[in-house]
Amino acid sequence: MIAQQPAPAMRCEVAEFDRRGLPLRLRWIQPQSFLGARERGLLLPAVSEQTGDRSLEAIDQWKQEIKQRYTAKTVQAHAWWVRKFLTWCQARGIRMADVHQNTVEAFLTEAKERYKPNSLRSCFSAIAAFFEWAAEHGAENPTTKIRKPKAQSGIHLKDDITDEEMTALLATCGEDPIGRRDRAMLCLMYYCVMRSGEVLHADLGDIETRDGRKILWILGKGHSGKDQYKVIPESAETALREWLAVRPGSATGPIFTKLSARRKLIKPIRIGQSRIRIMVHSRLRTIGIVSPRKTAHSLRHGGASNALRNGATLLQTMVMLGHKDPRTTMIYIHQSDRLLHPAEDLIALNPGAEEKEKNDQAKPSAD
Repeated sequence: MIAQQPAPAMRCEVAEFDRRGLPLRLRWIQPQSFLGARERGLLLPAVSEQTGDRSLEAIDQWKQEIKQRYTAKTVQAHAWWVRKFLTWCQARGIRMADVHQNTVEAFLTEAKERYKPNSLRSCFSAIAAFFEWAAEHGAENPTTKIRKPKAQSGIHLKDDITDEEMTALLATCGEDPIGRRDRAMLCLMYYCVMRSGEVLHADLGDIETRDGRKILWILGKGHSGKDQYKVIPESAETALREWLAVRPGSATGPIFTKLSARRKLIKPIRIGQSRIRIMVHSRLRTIGIVSPRKTAHSLRHGGASNALRNGATLLQTMVMLGHKDPRTTMIYIHQSDRLLHPAEDLIALNPGAEEKEKNDQAKPSAD
């Protein structure tokens, strides 16, 4: 439903919010500072002509400038958070020029109730980047004295796929084209620790032979080009070769395509990322695993943990995962060692041990 704007002298304001912070009811009042936005199908008309608030124009100009430094996905996410913050401000009668440190802190306090720690960090990073840019154009930066929200504790939100579960998962894939395609994707996500997005963007031209080993150039997380590669081990190479033997279409384009009788007659269509996730969830349910902590990303975690258990070093694992910070890779090592060699196993009652140790230390040395 679209709210109709009456006379130009009036403006629309959110009169009531739901528990998620979205507008439930609108009201028309005399024009004051307000930023127009569209939320839940309600059109809140912009009144920058009446108030002189140029927030929307500032966001558009900022987006154009940061496109040179960030990927399109990062720009979109940053702009989304900034618009959400300014909408929150303007719904409370706060213009962009009137935003102070306590304004940002109040917004973060409310957002903390609805978003996870990592999302809150992304929110603050976007707001801080926007006001840093605004400060270069003469505005004040209200975020300079605000501490960045803490990150998620050093544990993964997803559980690893165990060796037994991975074996059962691969066993659900038959020898038909769909089974071969799914097996190849599962092997790349596990043996090459690839994200579902990296599997999605893989093309036939990205496969290369170097020093006798097959490698696959990937579009890594946060990268604008395929400047990283994965070494394809024998298990994954065999599954990939079996899929390519039945893959329809020409020897160019995406590695993983949709399958249907009609698709064989036209240009192959790249499979969607949601289809990869649905496939993994479906096959996990087939082997009796129904848990929000077991997802497509669990295959990447499982592959990394498997490599560490079998002797991979920190540097090897860091390069394989494509991490820039070794502290991120250390999370995998800590979790793996946490279960293999827990300190809890060393706790044992031994009466008199402390007294014996003191006596041994008090004895004079033989010298």
